[in-house]
Amino acid sequence: MLYHFMDHITRRSFLTAFLIVAVLAVTLLGCKPQTPKLEESIIDGPPEPPPGFERGDIDELGGIQKIASDGSSLYYYEKGERIQLTPSLNWITIKFSTDDVTVQNDALQNIESLANTEQKNQLSDTEVILLPLRSGLSIDSLISNINLLRINSDVYSQVNPVFVMDGVEKAITDKFIVTFPADKNLEDINTINSSMGVTIDSIDDQNTNTYVLLISPNSQYDSLMMANMYYEDGYADEAMPLFIEIME
Repeated sequence: MLYHFMDHITRRSFLTAFLIVAVLAVTLLGCKPQTPKLEESIIDGPPEPPPGFERGDIDELGGIQKIASDGSSLYYYEKGERIQLTPSLNWITIKFSTDDVTVQNDALQNIESLANTEQKNQLSDTEVILLPLRSGLSIDSLISNINLLRINSDVYSQVNPVFVMDGVEKAITDKFIVTFPADKNLEDINTINSSMGVTIDSIDDQNTNTYVLLISPNSQYDSLMMANMYYEDGYADEAMPLFIEIME
């Protein structure tokens, strides 16, 4: 199986001349089942605790920042407009925080009830793995399962939904695009990025003060949340994730 992925950036306002188009090779990886060691992902959400015990709020369990259970935190900004995102029920993406193959295989074994891990595909230039979801999920149960996986930040650095945008499915990576105010020089930009735990991945030579930024593997935020923080906190004139269009 071969999928073609194309970076697709919808920035009609602030990145008029900036369009990244890249065909990313996708390599189908084999999966050798291992005995699961992680807490199993359940379609209907986290398992109930033993009698007499109470499970704390999932946000208190650490790991990557959780998605709001109603999906309200899934949005981005374009031309100053806040646009709500709709998760796809066809895919999720993950990125491992560990190079230990045994741990990776155990983690994939654990989520077989959620996704068809035998059909996993890796975006060759991003280390992001695309997984087809099993049928029978709702958006609520998808978010619940993603949040459960995000607790395991020693295994995953990213666990994200794929989004349906204008009828097209698009994934996010650990990169996002930012246009800083004209009065910010490179020293200012580096100071902001350092405080946010990100680094410059590349510079857009066609647009002033516009950069592709890379999130640290240890960050508790995904590129969607990080881009929103840059915009909402006033660090950037424009900020949005680097979306990858999924094309079969």
